[in-house]
Amino acid sequence: MLSTPLLRLSPDILIEIGSYLDAEDLIHLIKTCKRLHNVFENKTVWLRLCKRIEGLVNVDMTEDANYKRLYLRWKKKGYVYTWGEKSWNRLGRLINNIHFPHHKPIALTGSFAVKAIQVAVGGYGIFLLDENGKLRITGKRTNSFSQVVPELDRVFWIHAGREYCLAMTDGGNLWQVGVNSTLCLTEENVLSEYRGKITIFRSGWDSLSAFVPQVGFLLWKTGKEFEPMRYEIFRGRELFDVSDYVLCAGFIIFTTKEESTVFRFDLDGNYEQQAKELTKFRIPIQDGPWKLFGSFYTFSCISNDGNTVYMGNESTKESDAKPIVHDFLQNQGLKQLAHGDYHHLILKNDGTVWSWGMELSNSGCLGLGTLHNQIGDDVLIDVHGRRVTVLKPRRIFLNATCTSIAAGGWQSAMMAISDKVLPDAMEPARMTSLSLTHPSVPVLHFLRSRRND
Repeated sequence: MLSTPLLRLSPDILIEIGSYLDAEDLIHLIKTCKRLHNVFENKTVWLRLCKRIEGLVNVDMTEDANYKRLYLRWKKKGYVYTWGEKSWNRLGRLINNIHFPHHKPIALTGSFAVKAIQVAVGGYGIFLLDENGKLRITGKRTNSFSQVVPELDRVFWIHAGREYCLAMTDGGNLWQVGVNSTLCLTEENVLSEYRGKITIFRSGWDSLSAFVPQVGFLLWKTGKEFEPMRYEIFRGRELFDVSDYVLCAGFIIFTTKEESTVFRFDLDGNYEQQAKELTKFRIPIQDGPWKLFGSFYTFSCISNDGNTVYMGNESTKESDAKPIVHDFLQNQGLKQLAHGDYHHLILKNDGTVWSWGMELSNSGCLGLGTLHNQIGDDVLIDVHGRRVTVLKPRRIFLNATCTSIAAGGWQSAMMAISDKVLPDAMEPARMTSLSLTHPSVPVLHFLRSRRND
């Protein structure tokens, strides 16, 4: 007979309870008895934990994927890497030209480390959502570390634009967070009536937005948060059921559920309008739905298998406008695209990261090292030597398996799993009686002791 009330619960209820526990708690329960061992070794429990970390489940897509092993590997070996514009502590780490350059991906370790489940990059800093639901931000001029935003309770999703990051908390509140300001938009504010109803939100170049089913798109300009505009977008007489969208400068691109089509509407003050389908962006239903990415004037659409990529910009306006099709992006098995102001990152299904586009004033946003030493057919430099353009994607080499990427402004970031990173590589060396030693290197203590003989 089961004597403990916990053991009398059905497996489904126990699995639900397990979704609120961390890995350490689950491992302790697994060791208590055979019944709990069978329940909490369940693949579903560990899959839920893996899904909290952006892109992690895509590391192993096989039917017999061991999500427990994958999650514990991320817990031990998961890192955030940053690179690009280094001013105002935007990268959240040490910078020096030898060991920690700004133009190559370097992991945040030691006191700089953040166990992030999502990373978003804005125009002036990087936003890190950690495993405890705390939002951290770089770009504070007074400190090179990322800083916790104390006003927010448990956050579960973020999206960053040029100036602000939008963050949704467990309580259904939507927050607007910048380097120097924090505002709750759904508590005693004009968006209060939509608390708990917002399904998608996007931060853009000069405005921010949210989508509410049966209501439409809510849009507000930076500095005018108390004057949101409501766009009702129709198909015939019905409001669209939007599944995903990107907010660019002056227009929105969106897709609908169970369709492989793309629609556009302009943010021109026409608050009730029929959406315009971009007919040349249609793909077979079995290849959809589209995954959308975008920033500034650029947007991109990736098919479900990652082998078809269509891009567009502010000029892609008319229904019969042709997509921009780069041959080097087709049939590549792409998982994700990320766009900065003028640079682009690619994450492939094999976990490798590639970049192309323009790098200004040696900002390092492409992560390819010193580009002035690589000038050739695919790497061009302007007459003044300030702008370097990489015409085709080049691989960013590092000993890691990337799970997600992010770009914005002139900086970039990614989350990755690596066995090659020294966990406290950025910690300052400490003095011994013999020499300077790194914290990760064992010290032979008997060599430091004073001999009396």
